[in-house]
Amino acid sequence: MSASVTLEKTSFQQFTILVNGEVYRQIHTTIFGKSPKLPSYIDEKQWEEDFFLYELKRVKNYIIWRLSAKHYHSKEIERLLRDKLVSKAVTIAALTEFKEKGFFDDALWASSFVRFKQKKIALPLILQQMRLKGIGEEEIEKTRLAFCSDKKEKETVTHLLLSRYRLKNLNDFKEKQKVIQSLMRKGFSFEMIQQAIEDLIK
Repeated sequence: MSASVTLEKTSFQQFTILVNGEVYRQIHTTIFGKSPKLPSYIDEKQWEEDFFLYELKRVKNYIIWRLSAKHYHSKEIERLLRDKLVSKAVTIAALTEFKEKGFFDDALWASSFVRFKQKKIALPLILQQMRLKGIGEEEIEKTRLAFCSDKKEKETVTHLLLSRYRLKNLNDFKEKQKVIQSLMRKGFSFEMIQQAIEDLIK
């Protein structure tokens, strides 16, 4: 039995697939292109399998394109695929294949991310950024335990005081308060900031 498959553009970046006039699912142009090439008529029994393989191929090309530009955590890619309306089954299949082939090293990504960010902001804020990227609490807790260090945080605050805020007069109450507020927005505690400032102006 054959089925009629048509596309209906529902927004600037989305199409709806209709099978025999019924909504099948939505797809995103980032994955399938601005003019998706789906067959008009197919064998209905093969539709699920054929479309799964077609989507998987498109998704793998998208992941390769993403990874060619920068290093990603697998959860970042998972979130991107979800935003691009990719099915859960295809997402799992694609990420499993890429992990098995060594394209993702989530532990290395987390380590590199924290080390880079620690030059500017406090660990709690870094961990919050990781949450926003879709990284799970178990991995975040492991990262916290690996990098939690008051000594490191104070060194960062001192470095920022000597570089970013070097022209600020820390002996002036108003200027000092502005610096403290700025550093607190970066996730550092008031007590740590105050101690670092006191050590500098002794």
